[in-house]
Amino acid sequence: MRIHLGLALTGLVFGLALATSAAAWTSDEFNESMSAYLTSRMPQRPTTPIPGGKALLAAYHDAPIRKREEAVLDALQRGYFPDFMRKLKAVTIQEKGHTLTFWVMPDYVAIGNNEDSVLIPLSFVSARKLASSWDFVLPTPKMVDAIFHQAECVMWPRIFSPATEMNSVAWLEAHNDLIRSQRFMEWDFTRLVAGHKKDIVLSSRLVHQGKRIAIYGWQNIRNGENIQPLSTWHGDRYVDYSHGLRLVGSWAMLDGKMQPLKQIMADPELSALVSREGPIPVDYLLREPVETAAQL
Repeated sequence: MRIHLGLALTGLVFGLALATSAAAWTSDEFNESMSAYLTSRMPQRPTTPIPGGKALLAAYHDAPIRKREEAVLDALQRGYFPDFMRKLKAVTIQEKGHTLTFWVMPDYVAIGNNEDSVLIPLSFVSARKLASSWDFVLPTPKMVDAIFHQAECVMWPRIFSPATEMNSVAWLEAHNDLIRSQRFMEWDFTRLVAGHKKDIVLSSRLVHQGKRIAIYGWQNIRNGENIQPLSTWHGDRYVDYSHGLRLVGSWAMLDGKMQPLKQIMADPELSALVSREGPIPVDYLLREPVETAAQL
């Protein structure tokens, strides 16, 4: 299949429309070009060797979670992450007479290099900082379901019994090792993979329940139903080994035309394509709230 495209890219303004006069692209070429554009605000790959994920975490086994997350965000901003995070995958929803395609990271955010990386859970505070910095958004529960059903690799959730250590480096590394053991024969980490983490998501509940994190997912491989229903029980600084942050590109294709995904998610009618809760005010949810000195 070939898609005829006209591409205009000027500064911060990105426009793309179907046009018979434009050069023909294959769907793979188009997706590669979209991936390159949507990841353009991510840090460039360093010219020096990237440390391994466990090496980056070694100094933070006994550190407060906030200190650990500051170090993780610093590592990510230095480009200390595996290449698969730059290879976005297309996910398509066809409903209500519309066709919507959005682009997502093939796996969850990780730190380290291509040979040694750790999928890194983050609090919602850190997740929104990263998403805003790199010009991404977070998925909704409905988008998480679409990602799962279109995944090229589906993994069985590995669940630990609840304990006080579930937010520790040791636990998140142990969970990462179990996930990697399921892919020990894997050679292509750019394949879309799902099922192995609970997603940090955007939900309209967060509008009325400030300073919370919304999580959803951990689909059961046998029937695709989620083990974790949508929950906003925990505060926005909560994190544990089971969480994953999958970032979503800021532009989407709706019926052959490119639009900012935030606009679609916030639209009273079009939001139904990506949300079961009505419109999602993305900018509001990803804003940085003003904190008092007592909260810092």
